[in-house]
Amino acid sequence: MDVRAEPFSIPVVRSVVKSYATNHGLSDYDTGRFLITIEEAMAQVIEFGFPDNHDAMFRVSASVDDMDFRIVIKDKGIPYDYDYLSRSEDTAASMSLLKGFADKVQIRCLGAEGREQTLIKRLTALPEYRDNQDEDAGQTECGSGTSALGPSDIEYCMLRPEHAIEVAQCIYDEFGYSYIHDIVYYPDEFYAATLRGECISMVATAPDGEVAGHLALVGSPTLKGTMEIAMGVVKKKFRNCSIMNVLTEKLMKHGREIGLTSINSHPVVYHVFTQKICNKTGMHPCGFEFNIANEDMETSFDSGFRGCVAVAVHPIRDVHRKIYVSERALPIVQYVIDAGNYDREVVTEGCALPDGESEVTMDVDTRTDAGLIVVDRVRSDIGSDLRARDHYIRSQKCMVSQIFINICDPCAIAAYDASIDLGYICTGMFPGCSNCDYLMMESIIYSIAEYDKMQTIEPFSGLLKLVREGDVDG
Repeated sequence: MDVRAEPFSIPVVRSVVKSYATNHGLSDYDTGRFLITIEEAMAQVIEFGFPDNHDAMFRVSASVDDMDFRIVIKDKGIPYDYDYLSRSEDTAASMSLLKGFADKVQIRCLGAEGREQTLIKRLTALPEYRDNQDEDAGQTECGSGTSALGPSDIEYCMLRPEHAIEVAQCIYDEFGYSYIHDIVYYPDEFYAATLRGECISMVATAPDGEVAGHLALVGSPTLKGTMEIAMGVVKKKFRNCSIMNVLTEKLMKHGREIGLTSINSHPVVYHVFTQKICNKTGMHPCGFEFNIANEDMETSFDSGFRGCVAVAVHPIRDVHRKIYVSERALPIVQYVIDAGNYDREVVTEGCALPDGESEVTMDVDTRTDAGLIVVDRVRSDIGSDLRARDHYIRSQKCMVSQIFINICDPCAIAAYDASIDLGYICTGMFPGCSNCDYLMMESIIYSIAEYDKMQTIEPFSGLLKLVREGDVDG
């Protein structure tokens, strides 16, 4: 097929290749890895072959030759080859990813006919990946075999360009192509994000340089002064080295050193192991996000329902705040305050709404089919504003919608009442930002929260019980 030299062409080709691979018996595991190779090859054609020329066209074809699944990409863009890209610090990791997930890659210069890339995946089937959680370790693992190394043999450092491809491979082995922080699948972009401070990535390495484990702090454009601890993986053969514990301790310490107000996490509720880790590391429950992960994550959850997570916070710096909360939401808010021993003065009386426009932002994540509305200032138009934004999110076929309300605003109770009128329920309070506290509200649009399928331990269970009591569908 002929496609335009623009990023929007990549998912089109991905869809066709995925269908073609399924018809020829390539496993989901190998298909996902091969799709990463194809995406990298196409991205290079677009970026380096046709910079700023999105009207240009190039050809992508698929075929099966004996036991080889073959993708051929032909273009007449600016000349480059794999050696050229491998020598550049900006693209070396991308080249490693391109070569690492295919059985064979080849590039040929055709003179006036341009360039031809051939990407090959063998059709000899390998066993598909199966999630393998170690209940005692309570951590995500990948790989196989057992290493003779001990904890003292492992070194720790911040992510370097050459580590990015191995981190992507390990995340892929555990979660497939569905991990919610999908930037990890793009080594160049992931490393660049660490340079910008959008995430802080730390790796554990064996003496030979192999990446043994990874953990990161990931920032949020909405929640100021806090970062999420995420992307945690440890290769199975290194599980006897206490890697996840050390990575967690080091990143917690780093968060304090750089002046974060808190560190947060999203322990799953399809098992209790990550909740146990939260309890051990001083992370206190503050809320839940129901049905927030897309259907692709079901292969990791293996439970047949959209992923639900808890939200937990490790406070680093707590300050006295006055917050304005409806009496209907007070049990949940008070539970969060008590769990984390936060210094809060709670006011349950509303105020007259000033005239003017509320300060509200909105985002729709098409990957998770979730909408988020953030209310930072409440004015007289809050009812109509929230109603319009909720309508838009539903028109985008989102599965869930969340509203975060700044409850340091004296008029916050009016936003809560407007959210309740739209069918939202209170799911918690986020106390870890540097500028305010947020009341968490959620509307599950096309389903319900399946509370009986969730597995929690205290103190998460106590908070979930209060949330369920406030849900008419609970």
